Amino acid sequence: MLGLLVAIVWSTLLMAQTVAPPEISYIFPPGGRAGETVDVVLGTYDVTPDAQFFLLGDDGAKLEVTGTAGPLLLHGTPYFSGPKGYYPRPLPREIPATLYLPADLPEGRIYWQIANANGSSNVGTFVVSHSVEVVEEEKNTQPQLLTNLPVTVSGRLVNNEEVDRFAFRIDQSGPVTCDLTARRLGSSLHGVIEVRDETGRFVADVVDSVGSDAQLTFFAEADRTYIVSIRDLDFRGHRSSVYRLAVRTGGQVFATLPAAGRKGETCEFEFVGMGLVTRQAKLDRKKYAVEFPTDPDLKTFDYHLETPFGHVPVSILVSDLPQVAHDASDSNQPKVVNVPVGLTGIFSGQSNQHRYRFASSKGQRWSIQAMAQRIGSLLDVSLTVTGPDGQSLADNDDLPGTTDAGVEFSAPTDGLYEVTVKNLSGQRPPCAVYYIAIEPPPDNFTLELSQQRIDIPIGGKAELELNVQRCGNFDEAIDLKVHGLLAGIKAPADLVVPKNENKIKISLKSATDASSLASVIKVTGTAAIGGASVTRLARAAFGNIVSRSRANALVSSVLVSSTMEPVCKVGPEESDERTVHRGSTHLGGVVFEKSNDFGGSLLVQMAAKQPFKFRQGAMGPDAILPAVTSHFYYPLFMPEGLETFDAYRISLNAVAEVTDPQGNHRHLVTTFPSGVSFGITIEGALLRLSHQIREMTVVSGQRCELPIKISRSPKLKGPLKLELKPPPELVGRLNAESLEVSAGRDEVLIAISSAMDVEGEHTLKIRATALQRSEQIPEIVEMSYSPLDPDLQSHLKSGCLPIMSETRVTVRFEAAAAGG
Repeated sequence: MLGLLVAIVWSTLLMAQTVAPPEISYIFPPGGRAGETVDVVLGTYDVTPDAQFFLLGDDGAKLEVTGTAGPLLLHGTPYFSGPKGYYPRPLPREIPATLYLPADLPEGRIYWQIANANGSSNVGTFVVSHSVEVVEEEKNTQPQLLTNLPVTVSGRLVNNEEVDRFAFRIDQSGPVTCDLTARRLGSSLHGVIEVRDETGRFVADVVDSVGSDAQLTFFAEADRTYIVSIRDLDFRGHRSSVYRLAVRTGGQVFATLPAAGRKGETCEFEFVGMGLVTRQAKLDRKKYAVEFPTDPDLKTFDYHLETPFGHVPVSILVSDLPQVAHDASDSNQPKVVNVPVGLTGIFSGQSNQHRYRFASSKGQRWSIQAMAQRIGSLLDVSLTVTGPDGQSLADNDDLPGTTDAGVEFSAPTDGLYEVTVKNLSGQRPPCAVYYIAIEPPPDNFTLELSQQRIDIPIGGKAELELNVQRCGNFDEAIDLKVHGLLAGIKAPADLVVPKNENKIKISLKSATDASSLASVIKVTGTAAIGGASVTRLARAAFGNIVSRSRANALVSSVLVSSTMEPVCKVGPEESDERTVHRGSTHLGGVVFEKSNDFGGSLLVQMAAKQPFKFRQGAMGPDAILPAVTSHFYYPLFMPEGLETFDAYRISLNAVAEVTDPQGNHRHLVTTFPSGVSFGITIEGALLRLSHQIREMTVVSGQRCELPIKISRSPKLKGPLKLELKPPPELVGRLNAESLEVSAGRDEVLIAISSAMDVEGEHTLKIRATALQRSEQIPEIVEMSYSPLDPDLQSHLKSGCLPIMSETRVTVRFEAAAAGG
C-alpha cells in the first residue's frame, strides 16, 4: 500500500525538479557614510556555503564576507492569528560582512548580488551618504536619543506590533522634517511616522499607504523633547523590514516653478513647500534666484534652499532648453508655445487635461517627454499628439518602469501640432506639477537588456535580449561586445545590430566542461554618430526597488551564473493532512528520487520559502538521508501555541554536495515542488503547564519557590523533566535545579535562586519535556542551519521525540533593604 501511495504522489506531484536559487532579503544596516568601514549582516534566502558575493559597479567600494550563514530565523511572537497570519515572509539566514566605502564615494545607492550553482539572486541595495549615521539600538526599550540633527537612523521592525521610537530636542523653534526610506530599499514596509511631545501629546503623523515612502514636516518648540515613532501600517514586522529615517531641521519642498533650470543660467524659482517662510502649518511660497552649473553631463542639480529655519535640500532637473512656467488654468483653449521648450504646468482647477500647440515643418522629428514621477510629483500623466488635420499621430501613457510618458514622431506636413497632457491621478496642488520637454531628438542611441541576471546550465545555452532605443535620425549599425564572461562561456565573436534594427538576441553558450561559477558582465555598443565613434553601455532593469523617480532601477551590470542540474527530486510521502498534538513532534514521511550518477547522502532541512499556511513557528532539524535509502521520516516539531482551526503547511529542501567539471565543490538545492508540502492539522496538547501567580516579588540573592501545575494526557506514561529557562541576560545568575516528575504527580514546587546583582522585572520560562523513543528518527546534524532549540536537537539526536510545554511568570527582583 505504501509503495502504491508513493508512486501516486511521485507521478502526480514531482514531475519536474524544483531548484532553489539564492535570494537577497536585506542588508542591515541598510546605509552608511562614505569614508567609513561598515559592519553589516546580509539577510539571504536558501544561501549555500559556496555562494559568491558581488558588488555591482566600479566605484571602489568593497564587500568582504567575514563569517558563515547563521540559522534560519523564525518569525517570533507576537503572532498574527486567523487569516492575517497566512502568507508568511521567508525565513532568512544572516551572514556577517564588512563594507569598505571610499571617502570619495558619491551619495547614492550601491548594489550587491549573490550566486551559486543553483542560480543567481535578485539585487540588494545599500545607501551611501555624506551625513551623520546612527544605527538603531534594537534592544533598547526606551526612545533612542538623537543628540544632534541632521542625522539618519538605520533601523528595522523585527517583530509584529513593533514600534521604534527616537527622541530629540532642537535649540531654535522651527520646522523639523522626517524622511522615511523603506520601499526605496526594497523593503515591503508601509511606514507610518508619528510625532508626540514629551507629555505624550499628539503633534503630527503621516501614512505611506501607496508604497512610495513617507515624509513629514512639523513645527517644534525649542528645548522641548519630541518622540518620533516608526511602525508598519498593518503593524507587521520582519527582519527584512529595514528602513532609514532622516531627521533634520527645516521644511520640505513639494514643487518648484519651473521644474527645471537651464545649464549655466541664473533663473528665478518659486519654491512651494512647508516651513519655508513661516512657522504655520500651511503652504509657503518663496522665490529665489538659482544659479545652475555648466556641467554638460549634469541631469539634476542638488540645491540647498536657505530658509530662516535651516537648509532645505531639493533636487531640480537640469536642461538645455528655454524654460516656461505657467498655470494652464481651466481653459480648454490650447496655449501656443515656441519650440524647443521646457514647460512646467500645474493642474490647479477642475480640468484634468492641458493642451499646447507648436508649429513644425514637414519632416521635422520631435521628442516629447512628460515627467511627473521623475520630479517627485504624484501625478500619473499621459500624452497625445495630434496633427494639423486633427488625427492622432502618437500617444503614450506609461514608459517602461515609470508612470511618466513620452513619444517621438516625425511631422507629416507643415502646420500646428497639438500636445495634450492628461492628469490620470486626480491629484491637485501642491502635488499636481508636471514638466514637458519638447525638442528635436539628437541623433543617439541607448541599449537596454531584457534581463539583469541570467542562468546557463553547464553544457547548455541561454539568450540575452538587447533592445535599442534610436533617437533622432540615427539608423546606423551598432557593433556589440560582451565583457567579463568566464572561461567556458562564449558569446558570438561578431555581434552587430543591423542598420534600422532595434532588437537582437545574444546567444551565450556554456562548454560541457565549464566550471559552475558566476561573473558580472557588461555589454557595450559602438556606432558612428556625426562622424565620431560613440560607445554606450547597455543597462538592465531590476524591479525589486521602488523609487520616487523610477519604479525599476537600472544598472549596467548583468550577473551570469553557470548552473548545474539538480541530482534529486524530493517531496512528502503523505498525500493528505495528518493530525498532530500541540507541543509534540511528528515524523513526516519524505521520499526522494536520485539521479543515476549521484550516489551520495543528502542534507534535508527546512526551506526558506514556506507555503502560505506556514505559521507560528513550526520547525524541524537538519537531517541526513543516507546514500543507500530513498525514504525517511523527518521530525516536525509543532509548538503548543498553534491554532486548531486550520491546517499548517511545511516545505523542505534537500542539499547535495557535488563537484563541477573543474573539480570545484558545489551544493545543489532541491525543494518541494510548488503547491506540495506537509499538511498538518493541530489538536489539543498532551502536556500543559500552568501556575496561579500573576507576578511575584523576590529579594535578590534569596531563594523562592514557584508552584507549577501539570496536566497531561493518559498517553504520557513516563516521567517528565521540569526545568527553568532563564532569559539570556540572566544565564548563570539565575538557577533552579531540574526536576524529574513522575506520572502520578500534577503539582510541584520549583526552587529558584538568584545572584545578588539580579534586579528589575524579568519574565522567567518554565519548561516541561516528555520523551518518546522512536526507531524512525534520522541522523540529526548539529549544523547552523536549523532553527530548532538546542535541547530539541539534543533529544532528537538521542533517539527521542520531544513533547514540550512551557509557562511564563513575571518576577520582580529587588535589592535587600539596607541592614536587612
